[in-house]
Amino acid sequence: MSALRGVAAWTGPVLLGVVTTRVAAGAPDAPLLVLAAIVAPLVALLQPRAAETPHPVLAGAVVVSATLVLAASIAPLGDAALLLGGQRWYGIVLATSVLLLLTLSPRGHGWPVAALAAGGTVLVLCLVLLAYATGLSPWSAWRHAAARPALLFSAHSPWVTDSGWFARRTTLAFEEGHRLLVVVPGTFRVVEQEGTGHVVRQWRLQAGDPLSVRPGDRLIVEAGSRLRFEAGKRVPGAALSGAAWAEAGSVPLVASLAGLATLLLGAIGLVPAARKRELVAPLALLVLGLAAACWGIYAVAAVPETMLSGSVVEPLLRLPGALPGARGLAPLVALALLALLLSAAGALHERVTALAGARGPAVWGGVVVVAAVASFWPFDPWLLLMTGLGFAAATLAGPRLAGPGPARVMGWPVAAFGALAGGAVFVAIIALEPRLPIALVSLAQSPTLVAAPAGFLVVKLLR
Repeated sequence: MSALRGVAAWTGPVLLGVVTTRVAAGAPDAPLLVLAAIVAPLVALLQPRAAETPHPVLAGAVVVSATLVLAASIAPLGDAALLLGGQRWYGIVLATSVLLLLTLSPRGHGWPVAALAAGGTVLVLCLVLLAYATGLSPWSAWRHAAARPALLFSAHSPWVTDSGWFARRTTLAFEEGHRLLVVVPGTFRVVEQEGTGHVVRQWRLQAGDPLSVRPGDRLIVEAGSRLRFEAGKRVPGAALSGAAWAEAGSVPLVASLAGLATLLLGAIGLVPAARKRELVAPLALLVLGLAAACWGIYAVAAVPETMLSGSVVEPLLRLPGALPGARGLAPLVALALLALLLSAAGALHERVTALAGARGPAVWGGVVVVAAVASFWPFDPWLLLMTGLGFAAATLAGPRLAGPGPARVMGWPVAAFGALAGGAVFVAIIALEPRLPIALVSLAQSPTLVAAPAGFLVVKLLR
């Protein structure tokens, strides 16, 4: 597999969407995430090439990881369909149908690279049009966003003039009083602070009903709800000011190490070593990573409310529609996300079929179907992606880093024992999280830091 085809597994819509939303939110881990998203697959390409021994355990590890990663990439397409005014299942069914048609077709194998080139080019061109519509270069947009005294709803915001869809169940934290207007009937919960405790109040409201919240309240909004906000009010959940957004703050050491390890080892597990060094692969990663970060900067500079719906692709789809000179670009962005999904799926398809042998097409069809079904559930795509990468780190990267060699025990390759150990530890930590003592809660939130070394040590000991 070429370097560009290999890194295509890394460029699905969920990772780009998360980079955009973390930058737009001013998250403390945003700079590290941008760096890791670009560097992790490049490190994986540099790993020594080694022939993988076909084995049911190793094939199962790849299948589980690929299913989780693919589900994480399909789910944003459902959000995109909802944000464009359709139903969630429109996007999921369309993406799954095209995906099965291309991956199970016996004709041609060059479409993953073509899809990556097409999706990346469209996103970059749309970013150029955003710069033209705002009249700001990315660095000027950064200065403009950092200079904003507060992140407020403008009088021309779609969330004020019309309303906005909530693609996912989300919680809004209000720093000041706000009077909302319900556009679609729904159930709303408000968590109010009373003394040292909290009180949850629930209402079933009809279209046109008002909903008032006080400073410090948290509003739980279900997927599919529509609300209208007041102009001049602070955007709930956004930074208090542009300066606070630019400063971002610091992320805890354990959390940063866990995220970096999961991304890096997950890439080593899923991105194969390159047959030859190619400049185009790192260039493509650099361009896509920086484009996603710039998109988040423009979101804060122009319309900071493009992060309310709870979807990782909301800034990518809502920002063009909120700018007079860029309206009409949202469907093109949705098509670009579909192309990036197809590109990522093509790379995962090669990994699955290479280990599944003659049953490869049937196994891959099962992977796509299970991933599509999982994307209908309200799972967080970022959680699905990190779980898939963490499982790949524990079962594939850990044993692989223990060193190459055809060593066997009881007829099994030692890598299979390492995969079993790493996978068992990974699943056990997640399953036992509610029963762990408080001192070990952070361990449950970063199982890769324990599961990957477990697989590594088992292989080392058996050798």
